[in-house]
Amino acid sequence: LNGWIIDRKGVKSILLAGVVTMGVSLALLSGVGSLWQYFLLCVFLGMGASWTHHFPTQLLVAKWFAKRRGLMIGILTTLSGIGSTLVPLLSAALIASVGWREALLILPILLVVPLLAVTFVVRNQPEDMGLFADGALAPPPAESRSGSRAGTPGSKNEAGDWAFLRQTPF
Repeated sequence: LNGWIIDRKGVKSILLAGVVTMGVSLALLSGVGSLWQYFLLCVFLGMGASWTHHFPTQLLVAKWFAKRRGLMIGILTTLSGIGSTLVPLLSAALIASVGWREALLILPILLVVPLLAVTFVVRNQPEDMGLFADGALAPPPAESRSGSRAGTPGSKNEAGDWAFLRQTPF
């Protein structure tokens, strides 16, 4: 579902939908009165989280970075892990100080406001700003773009599909 939406609307739209869905779901959890409401809101919370985490953000980084793509995705993944570690600690502190219902009203503000700010700043791809990957003003040379197509008919490198094994990873 994520890929289908991203292909049609872009990464920015799915990030925005995910942030809003997560915020509303968290806030509504504060008023849960029965188990079915809890389960239903957790489904929406999970959907919103999937729309804001790994796949869309890694796709966004992959479009913006070419030369150091692996490093950038590594940094993104590390920061995601740090955030996933800090959110339960923040949640526990809030619950201890104001109670769980009030904590579920405060958490969306603390989590969604920064994410919304990022969502409005981000662009789907560098071409939206007249740029290319890595902030370049011109496209990379044709040779570097076709280098990954080793072994295709008519290419300069006829080494076959296993030629990538001889290339350095970074």
